[in-house]
Amino acid sequence: MSVKRFAAGILLLAISLSGWGSYRWATDVPVADPNYLPCPDLDWMAAEASGGASGPLPQTMPTDWLRSRPIAHRGLHDESKGVVENSLSAFRAAADAGYPIELDVQLSRDGEAMVFHDPFLDRMTGVKGRVCDFTAAELGRLRLGGTADPLPTLAQVFDAVGGRVPILIETKRLDYPVGPLEERVARLIVAYGRPVAIHSFSPDSLGWFAEHLPTVPRGQIAMDYAHAGTSQEYTSRGDVMLSGLHKWALTNLLRFRTARPDFVSYDLDDLPSAATTVARWLGLPIVAWTVNSPEAASRARQLADNIIFETIRPAAPAP
Repeated sequence: MSVKRFAAGILLLAISLSGWGSYRWATDVPVADPNYLPCPDLDWMAAEASGGASGPLPQTMPTDWLRSRPIAHRGLHDESKGVVENSLSAFRAAADAGYPIELDVQLSRDGEAMVFHDPFLDRMTGVKGRVCDFTAAELGRLRLGGTADPLPTLAQVFDAVGGRVPILIETKRLDYPVGPLEERVARLIVAYGRPVAIHSFSPDSLGWFAEHLPTVPRGQIAMDYAHAGTSQEYTSRGDVMLSGLHKWALTNLLRFRTARPDFVSYDLDDLPSAATTVARWLGLPIVAWTVNSPEAASRARQLADNIIFETIRPAAPAP
């Protein structure tokens, strides 16, 4: 390790553990973009999202799989075989092959946790609009990528997987407040009671889980935001663009005290970094994303503890 990286790591460690790590970054820049108007009829949920999950908390979730078992990005999808991302078919295929699953969740208009990556529906369904513009029932009638697979709820995915493999859930921070999505996901996790973990780009989303469901492992997703495109720069409010200071802070995991992560999911293209070096010193696993070739997998093995993959089939160790 170079002296420069070592010094940067020490500085980042000091900053992340200081009060700066819980700063809420009010200096972001408003953006006038009609595509990012607030989702309808969701504000009423915020008041109901402060109590945490109902019922008993699950026992401490296992974390060894986050280090040792390659994770299938949006399931084990293969469009050439008619199996598309974030579909029940892709999740069943991953479970059958023994791979843990990574998936994305966001809210429907009526507050259900839907498994879907994009904020807009058109790429995967051909329908204009956002996930949050439709009810769960309406979304469930859509089909993914021209297949027979419906756009699923998280509850349906839990039923399909049935605890056969762990599930890594990404909470998508769009334009509703922190709380409603996390509350719904937490209730489903408690009812499911099988190995899961949460990760998110949003330190505030992770902080919610640290407060209300601390037994579930949490991971901070990050990247070098200096290289990010505009579409990757939006915060939990769709009308706010990240300031340069905020991007620097997120790149370097400086909201550590808010997120309180148990692991870090970092863009493989941006590894190694001073931030992940510090995280590994602290004993946090690094999960590299998204690995899509044998060459990338070989590089990731040198720089991270585990991978989130697609288009390849890495060896899947026994659970």
